[in-house]
Amino acid sequence: MKTEPLLLAPKLKHPERMTSSISNSMILAQISRYVTVSSLTFIVWDIFTNADDEIELHFNRKLGIPMVAYTFCR
Repeated sequence: MKTEPLLLAPKLKHPERMTSSISNSMILAQISRYVTVSSLTFIVWDIFTNADDEIELHFNRKLGIPMVAYTFCR
């Protein structure tokens, strides 16, 4: 009985195209990381620059549904 060998990856007619798509995927992943880091940096910067206004807002008002909703969304 003859068995077929296990193929881990399909044979490609143009392997250079696969290399190109892998490098494109790597570039897109790196761009995604840059966008994520820059977005998080902006959010942290916004929190730190507005912290004094936020504290003043929260301590000068009574606790109610709008204040809880604002705090939750913020």
